[in-house]
Amino acid sequence: MKTIQLLIATLAIIASVNADAPCTDANATGGSVSTCYCKAGFYGTVKDATPAGSGCAACPTGTTTTGAATSQAAIALSACSACFDTNATNNGSSSAPACTCNTGYFGNPSTSSGGSGCQKLATCTDTNATATGATASTCYCKAGFYGTVKDATPAGSGCAACPTGTTTTGAAVSQAAVALSACSACFDTNATNNGSSSAPACTCSAGYYGTPSASSGASGCQKVATCTDTNAAATGGTVSTCYCKAGFYGTVKDATPAGSGCAACPTGTTTTGAAASQAAVALSACSACFDTNATNNASSSAPACTCKSGYSGTPAASSGATGCSADSSKLLPLLALLFSLVLLI
Repeated sequence: MKTIQLLIATLAIIASVNADAPCTDANATGGSVSTCYCKAGFYGTVKDATPAGSGCAACPTGTTTTGAATSQAAIALSACSACFDTNATNNGSSSAPACTCNTGYFGNPSTSSGGSGCQKLATCTDTNATATGATASTCYCKAGFYGTVKDATPAGSGCAACPTGTTTTGAAVSQAAVALSACSACFDTNATNNGSSSAPACTCSAGYYGTPSASSGASGCQKVATCTDTNAAATGGTVSTCYCKAGFYGTVKDATPAGSGCAACPTGTTTTGAAASQAAVALSACSACFDTNATNNASSSAPACTCKSGYSGTPAASSGATGCSADSSKLLPLLALLFSLVLLI
C-alpha cells in the first residue's frame, strides 16, 4: 500500500514539474506549457500545444499581429494584418500579407516598430500631375495627360487631358514634355487609335461598331452581325444592317425578302463606296475605275474602263496600280519637232 502511495506522489510531482516547465517553442511566451501562446508578430500553432504544433512563425516582413495569442489555437497567416509603419497599409491578402505605403506617401514601409520608411509626397502645383518623391522636381504628368508639367524648371504650360477616349500607357516618368502622340492607347479594348500625332482618336476596330468608350472598364464598341452574304458587311448588330461591300452590286442575301446576292463589279470597275442600305445596287453603280489613267464608258448594262485619251494599254483591275501608260506614238512627233528646233538654234 505504501508503495502505491509513493508512486502516486511521484507522478504528481512529475506532473507539477512539467506544468511549470518553460515553453519549448522559442516564439511563444507563457508561465507553463499549457499557457504557451504565440508571441505578438507570430502565427501558426505553438509547439507546446496538445497535439504539438509545427511552431510559431514570424509574420511576413513589415507586418505583425495586433497582439499576442490568447490561446493555443492555430493563428492564421491573415492575422498578420497590422503594419509596423503607421504610414503604410496592409494589402489585405490572406495568403501573402504585405504592407505598402499609403496614398500620398512613398518609400519602403518600416520593418520594425517606432519607425517609418514611408515619406510624404510633395504637393504639386499642377493638379494634373502627381509626385513620386518629396520635392516638386518629382511632379510628373498623370496617366492620360500630356504636355509639360507646371512644376518643371522652367515652368511648363501644364498637363492637359488626352483627347476623349484616348489615354497614355502610364504616367510620365520625368518632367520632360509629353507629346500629344503619347495619347496612343484607347480606353475601349475593342477600339483602335488612328495613329495621328496631331489629333489622336479612337475608332471601333474592324468587326465592331458604335462609339468607343471614353473611360476605363467599359466598351461602347459592339460586335457587328455575321452576314450570310459573303460579299456583304454589317454596320450594326443585326443582319438587317448587312449591305453590299464596295465593288459589288445587286441585292444582299440577308435582305427581306432575300436577294440573289451581291455580285462583283465587271473587271476594272468598282463602286464609289459600300452600299448604305439593303436596297438593290444597280450595275450602273460600278462607275468608278481602279486605274486613275482610265475612264468608265458610262454604260448601265455593261460598265467597262478604257484608257483615257493620250494613254494606251489595259486598265488595272485593282487599286493602287495602272496599266494605262502615256501614248509614246503621240510623243514621238513632238520630240522630233523639239529636236529640230534645237538644231536650228
